[in-house]
Amino acid sequence: MLLKDVFIRRGIGFLEPKCVVMKGHQTQDREACQDDEFMRGLRLRLGYAIGLWFVLQFILTLYF
Repeated sequence: MLLKDVFIRRGIGFLEPKCVVMKGHQTQDREACQDDEFMRGLRLRLGYAIGLWFVLQFILTLYF
């Protein structure tokens, strides 16, 4: 959803059809990062620490 010229009052945006453009469910940015987002979410659900994963991944790229 893209918003353009939205009237905002007290932190609330008042949406009108002329101010809103609905995009499709897929965008190029989202599609490019889809695998990384999936793996990050999977690691979170499995209880792995994100920081530790990136350190291990960095070390593996250095040696392999």
